[in-house]
Amino acid sequence: MKHSYGGLNFESPIPFPLPLADGPVDFFLQHAEQVSLTSAEFTFDLGSGNREQLLAAVPGFDWILIRHGKEAIYTALQDPHSEPLKFILLDFIYGCLSVQRGALVLEALVVMVAGRTILVVGPPDARSALAAAVKRRGEVVLCDGAIAVALDQEHATVHGTARYLRLTPETAALLEPQCDCRFLDCYLSKVEFDRSLDRPVPLDLILNLAGNGAGQLLDQDQALISLLGALWFQRLASCVQGQGIFLSLKALAARVPAMSVTMKDARMDAPEIEELIESFALKNGAGMYQRTHAIR
Repeated sequence: MKHSYGGLNFESPIPFPLPLADGPVDFFLQHAEQVSLTSAEFTFDLGSGNREQLLAAVPGFDWILIRHGKEAIYTALQDPHSEPLKFILLDFIYGCLSVQRGALVLEALVVMVAGRTILVVGPPDARSALAAAVKRRGEVVLCDGAIAVALDQEHATVHGTARYLRLTPETAALLEPQCDCRFLDCYLSKVEFDRSLDRPVPLDLILNLAGNGAGQLLDQDQALISLLGALWFQRLASCVQGQGIFLSLKALAARVPAMSVTMKDARMDAPEIEELIESFALKNGAGMYQRTHAIR
C-alpha cells in the first residue's frame, strides 16, 4: 500500500492508518529475515553505515537498514498489529531517510497554539509535559519526534506527522493523560491528527524550554546554539551533510524568531504548564510576535 507521511510518499507491506498517496514513491518500507553491511562500511557509532547506508539496532525492531534515502528494511516488529509501535518505527525511518535526502531534521515538538506554529526544543521531560498540556487544551500537536524542516528564501516550514505523543514517565504520572502503550522509556498517547495539516506549515516561533528566564528573546547566535542541541542523530547528520547542516541551522535561526523560558523538566505543577500555554493564547499575543519579528 502507498501512503503519505510528513510530505513523503512510501510503499509498505504492512497497513498504516494514513492517507493513501498519489504520485511517485519517495521510499520503500520492506521486511527481510536479516540485513547486513560489510565491516568496511562502518563510519559512525550509531550503527554500521556510511553516508548512503545505515544499519541501526533499534530495541523492539531488531535491525533496520536504511539506504540511499529511498529504502528501509526491518527484520522484526515486536507486535505488527500495534499501531503505536508501527508509528515509532515509521518516525525513526522517516528521520534517518530525511537526513540522507539532505533535509534538516530536528528532535523536537511542533505545536499550534492560538493559530501560531511553534517549534519547541529542550529537555525531553519539558517537551513531553508541554505536549501533554497542549493536547489536553484541545490545541494542535503537529509533530513530535523527527521533524524535517524545509527552508526557502524567506520561510521555514514543516509537515504534520504526529499521531502519538512520546510522554516520559514523569509527565504521564503528573498529567495523567490517556496512554495507549509503553515503549522503552516512554508512554505513547494518541492524538487526533488534522489531515488538512499534512502540508507545509510555516513556523512562527522557536521556543527553547531550557532557558534562563521567562519569555527571553534570543538573538540568532543564541537560537543557533539551542538548535544545535536538537539535531536528529548529530553524527548521522554531520556524516551525510557535513558543513551544510550548520548552514541550514543558521538559516533557520535567521528566518524564525526565538525565545526561551525556564522549564527544565516535567516536575512543574500542571497549572504552571497551563499558564505557559495560556500566554500564547492571549488576544494580545500577536503583539509579542510582531515585537519579536521587529528585533530581527
